[in-house]
Amino acid sequence: VFNKDPELLRSEAGVLPTAPATLHTLYTTVSTHEPAMGTNIDTGVAIANLSGAQADVTATLLDRTGVQLTQSTLRLPPNNHTAMFVSQIFNNFTFSGRFHGMVRFSSNVNVAILGLRQTSGASDTISTLPVNPDSTLSRITVYDREPNDTRQQAQPLGLLDSLPAEIIGTMN
Repeated sequence: VFNKDPELLRSEAGVLPTAPATLHTLYTTVSTHEPAMGTNIDTGVAIANLSGAQADVTATLLDRTGVQLTQSTLRLPPNNHTAMFVSQIFNNFTFSGRFHGMVRFSSNVNVAILGLRQTSGASDTISTLPVNPDSTLSRITVYDREPNDTRQQAQPLGLLDSLPAEIIGTMN
């Protein structure tokens, strides 16, 4: 929140990184045009290696159905960190239009991860997203199906006996 003087920051907020773990999954969007907002979106991560050993982090890009598209390896020296956008991590992959999927990070040592979201358009913003280690996920994951804009098109979940459930999709 800024006051009348744009150089004076009054407050700032964010989220804490995850508990260190060796496996994390992050829902991701890479979009050159989000129609409802007229913006570009790129998801990123900040990864911290809190150990005294090199972290070899394998990043696996998955589509929304869980199919592997590509992989990349990031190496972090001991007690070091990095921040990159998904489009930078997977620079060998062509993101076209609107991509919605997941990135799974697996590491040989515990790392802490924080999700980032850059939205650019009329104004640029970067926000932080919490990421839970996979070991803490104790629910069913369901991906939205399109179209689902009306009550008649609503997606039946059929999971009422399997709650809690995580529904992954995009709201515009």
